[in-house]
Amino acid sequence: MPTATDDNLGSGNWQVGPAALAMYISQKLIVGTLAQQWWSVGVEEGEANTSILNAQYFILLPMSGGWQIGMTPNVIVNWKADSDNAVTFPVGLGFWKMLKLGNTMTQWSVEGQYSIISPELYGAEWNIRALVKIVLKSPFMGR
Repeated sequence: MPTATDDNLGSGNWQVGPAALAMYISQKLIVGTLAQQWWSVGVEEGEANTSILNAQYFILLPMSGGWQIGMTPNVIVNWKADSDNAVTFPVGLGFWKMLKLGNTMTQWSVEGQYSIISPELYGAEWNIRALVKIVLKSPFMGR
């Protein structure tokens, strides 16, 4: 949806596309990817037309005490950009911790990422991502 507060920060049009999740979970490893492809719809003459793939891959190692270590970067491919500005491919290292606050489970994380491939015009070489998540019980699982 066109939610950018400045024309330079967004495409200015609606986008739709498929998403797919593939993952493997065991006691010792969590791996997978969430891939999404977006295409512009309802584009008028002269407006930007987008085609972007965003694939978040994740590799997490569960540890004792509610800790995890791993990485969860987003690979981005802009199919409309020239080859020097089309791909962002980061790798990272982060830490996650599950904490109970009152009756609510939360997950806290911090991850540093380095882009081994990034767009020449606007790509970030390094970034840090910090997240706090509220973990809800699944309505589909038994008590």
